[in-house]
Amino acid sequence: LTPLSLKDTAAYIAGRIKTAGGDATRLFTRDAVVAIHQRSRGIPRIISVICDNALVNGFATDQKPVGATTIADVCTTLSFDRGEAAEVRGALPTPEPMPVPVPARTPMFAGFSRVRRFSFF
Repeated sequence: LTPLSLKDTAAYIAGRIKTAGGDATRLFTRDAVVAIHQRSRGIPRIISVICDNALVNGFATDQKPVGATTIADVCTTLSFDRGEAAEVRGALPTPEPMPVPVPARTPMFAGFSRVRRFSFF
């Protein structure tokens, strides 16, 4: 799938809010939707995560509608900033792969001692 455009991002957010029974124009400002699109790079799953966390933060701070500053705070907290996420990923050590034990294989019909003939007719 290709990333969503700004117009598609706004429609995605409005559709999700409408499905939940809300009104998108009362929950997010236009600047907030633009910030969500920029920070998520149009990826629907990230859009949903940012919106969810922004709504929780907006509720906690009694902010109606949620603005671009709240989106920026959420993205910084979740490390969705473009440069910061790459730096954090680069700072973590790469885990060593664990060896997977391979069970010994036995022939499928090793337990049969005599030849058996089967017929369906």
